[in-house]
Amino acid sequence: PTASLLGGADAKVCERVAMIEVAGVPYQMASMVDEGSNKPFLLCTVNNVVEVYAVEQEPEGGLRLGIVTKRHLHIASIFMQVQGNKVAVGDMTRGVTLLHFDPKSSSLSELARYEFSLWPTALQFMSNGKILVADDRFNLFLMERQREIGKSHSGSPGYSLQTVGQLHLGLLVNCIRPGSLQSTTTTPNRSDEEGDQFLLCTIEGALVSLKSIENSAVERMLQIQHAIQVDIQKQGSADPSVDARVDWKLFRSIDSNTLHSSSGALDPSGFVDGDLFELFLVMADELAMKTANTLNDGTEAGELVKEVETIIDNFA
Repeated sequence: PTASLLGGADAKVCERVAMIEVAGVPYQMASMVDEGSNKPFLLCTVNNVVEVYAVEQEPEGGLRLGIVTKRHLHIASIFMQVQGNKVAVGDMTRGVTLLHFDPKSSSLSELARYEFSLWPTALQFMSNGKILVADDRFNLFLMERQREIGKSHSGSPGYSLQTVGQLHLGLLVNCIRPGSLQSTTTTPNRSDEEGDQFLLCTIEGALVSLKSIENSAVERMLQIQHAIQVDIQKQGSADPSVDARVDWKLFRSIDSNTLHSSSGALDPSGFVDGDLFELFLVMADELAMKTANTLNDGTEAGELVKEVETIIDNFA
């Protein structure tokens, strides 16, 4: 069987090289190339199993997909992303597991796991190894492999996936892909740390743009964000008909049942909300002076408005 990628003079024909029948439902596939040997592998999630294949030579001279290794996980391993030899798997009921594939020993080992029940709807590796995860409760998480206090049963250091950022997006994300709504022209003074940009597709039809921010800039943005959310809530609290986002902290917090927090809803952290900054500009006449006073760092109201406008332009 063949398939054409493009029509007309630019048509490129794909021909089936090898195939394999699996006992179950294949959810996602991803390719991986071993940097040492340059050997390609194919990974596939089938039911609750992650399977690794390689193209092999048949005795009769043909090619086939041969199983290299497999690892059973939880209930239904629906989502998978690959970065180098690391594999992030999103399970329907048990959250996210981080695996490592060793081509020399042909083995899949577990590096870390998110310990709480979570239903991921999409996930994506960032260039720094952190994992961006969306769930069925309209939340967005940033997860990172961290060393746990104490040791595992084997005596080696234990690791788990911990949330290092969280935000209630209010939309159900079903796809995360690298990409931007901007043109690909180079921005002056652009830092490599700003390289990650993602597009989040939602079932509501909204397209969300997500962009990483260099460390030197994010602290200032978080300061402004905190000042805005304090004053915008005061401004809108007297009028219940005002946009619900004025109670930003409540709107963006994570429900305690999601992460099993004993201290109630978890405050948003690790994300700068461009939506809040845009809302500030809409209400700038009432808020600019108050927010500048809350910052209490010498910034004048007019300067703050221009700074927020610049931030919004950088988000766009």
